[in-house]
Amino acid sequence: MTPQLSRKQAGRHCRVVGVSLADIADDHVSHLRRAELCARLDLGDDTPAIDRLIAEHGTTAHQVIHEVVTSRDMAAYLRSGGLSEADLTALRERLLD
Repeated sequence: MTPQLSRKQAGRHCRVVGVSLADIADDHVSHLRRAELCARLDLGDDTPAIDRLIAEHGTTAHQVIHEVVTSRDMAAYLRSGGLSEADLTALRERLLD
């Protein structure tokens, strides 16, 4: 079974392969995508609650995603675990394939 990545982990992995922060944030804050997922899981629309939380913290959804994605340098983290530059390059190529 393939392990599932959280959206936070997926965003960090996208940075490893060079996806722009703006594209990651746009994907994560897509109301259509979230509404589609909530409907599929029969959870209802959580957009008003999320918008309220963001407003209460005086930030934007894009700023929150930017902070999460940039909170760790995934390439450095993978290198610290023993991944070589050649392996990191191979990982980038595989993820982009």
